[in-house]
Amino acid sequence: MAAEQQPLELIAVHQEGVLAAVTRNGYPHLTNVLYLWDADERTAGVSTTADRVKGSILTRDRLLESFQWKACLRVQCDDDVVAAA
Repeated sequence: MAAEQQPLELIAVHQEGVLAAVTRNGYPHLTNVLYLWDADERTAGVSTTADRVKGSILTRDRLLESFQWKACLRVQCDDDVVAAA
């Protein structure tokens, strides 16, 4: 198994994680989330609304043409293994 594939498989079998992002002012924002992993797109879907901090972080600057990381999802697995996407 490729080293990159193992964390993705761990993420796929869990649904709870911590979403970490940075606010416009540079402050960290951490929030517990339930997510739905899309293995084909390699994305995690998280439910939120635009008036929440995570919603505003994830939707700001969405008109940028280049790909840009906006957040990190940390998943705590059963045996203290941690996966991030």
